[in-house]
Amino acid sequence: VDKRTGALAQYGPLIVAFFKVPVDRKGKGDGEFDVEIFVFPIDGLGEIKIYFGLMRPACSSADLKVNHDGSVEFDSNSNHLRDACDTDREALDYVMEEMDKILGAMGGWRGSGVDGPMG
Repeated sequence: VDKRTGALAQYGPLIVAFFKVPVDRKGKGDGEFDVEIFVFPIDGLGEIKIYFGLMRPACSSADLKVNHDGSVEFDSNSNHLRDACDTDREALDYVMEEMDKILGAMGGWRGSGVDGPMG
């Protein structure tokens, strides 16, 4: 990447994928994707980072607030990420298992575990 131009150039090399999970999404609509993944192949030699995001959460939510100094933080009264419901956890678990299979077929494996609010 010589000329970082384009909509996602600020993030460096990026691969995006979308997954539909075969678990009950509480009437969230067939044919729509449930989880988006971002793959960042820029960590170190032979390493990638994979980030997962729920596109249609059943119960996980949080509000952000912008402070007077311009910093952003979670509003502690509305942060429902750590107490996610089983539906959201199952969706993310399914996609992480699928990624494990895909990476495993190429000789890869999950390294340091899972970070994040639901990890």
